[in-house]
Order: sequence, then structure tokens, then C-alpha cells
Amino acid sequence: MTVAEIVQSIDAGNELPRELTDHELTLIQQAKEDFRAGRSFSLDEARALTDQALAKRGVAPSRT
Repeated sequence: MTVAEIVQSIDAGNELPRELTDHELTLIQQAKEDFRAGRSFSLDEARALTDQALAKRGVAPSRT
């Protein structure tokens, strides 16, 4: 399941494959608040940040 589908399942009250931890539920709530407030990255920004973090582990950049 994609993250968006999981979050939609939570909102719709659907059963999840497993119970989420309090920490996971907090992170989901923070993400929702960030998105509502416009604190989100574009696809290019997210890709660049991910590539930068993974480069430290020797992973090649993603395809653009």
C-alpha cells in the first residue's frame, strides 16, 4: 500500500494491515498539518533531498 492509501484508510476508519504505533500516528498527523500549511516539497525537491541523503550511503542518484 502506498503511504497516501494508508493515510486515507486511517481517515476513512478502514482496518490497517497492522496497528500503527503512537509515534507513527504522530508523524502522520504532523505530515497532514505540514501539508495543510503548505510546508511540503515539490517532487524535484524531495528527489534532491533523498538523493543527497542516500549519496552518503553510496547509493547512486535516482533517475530524473
